[in-house]
Amino acid sequence: MKLFPIAFRGRYLIPEAVGFYESIEGILGVSFRPRRRFDYSIEAEKLSLELDSRGELTHIEVRQPKENWLTVPRIIPPSHLYRSTAFFPVPSREDGEEYLTNPEQNILCLEFSSQPAWRAVEIADTVTVEISVDYHLLRLWILKLVEDFGNRKELAWVKAGSIYSPYLI
Repeated sequence: MKLFPIAFRGRYLIPEAVGFYESIEGILGVSFRPRRRFDYSIEAEKLSLELDSRGELTHIEVRQPKENWLTVPRIIPPSHLYRSTAFFPVPSREDGEEYLTNPEQNILCLEFSSQPAWRAVEIADTVTVEISVDYHLLRLWILKLVEDFGNRKELAWVKAGSIYSPYLI
């Protein structure tokens, strides 16, 4: 498997991302704008990550129904963020992950380890990862979830992306 470094330098175009939850199928798909072709896919039983040749996320799919997410009343996403579009997708443990959400279920945190994070990295305007000092993925935060039926909202959002310009950081 090819690994990708996280870069903390320069000016990057941070993409926009939205998680669309298809309640009939129990699948959360996170779409990114601007859309890019994916070159690599990392597959797990309940999670898949698609990356382009530069290691930037192009799509996330979580196959875990909301009824299995653990509601945490005071879940707090990281606030001091580094910004990068590159991503180092190596989970910190092999024995599974926790799916944590707030009472409104508009945030999802996939926790691979409870150890404290070395860095929190904003890789899209609503997607943040927390990593350890040895660049293992500790937590993946999806901070904007929308209920979708028949993928109508996602398709409209993707179509509207043809006029979208990401913002410079």
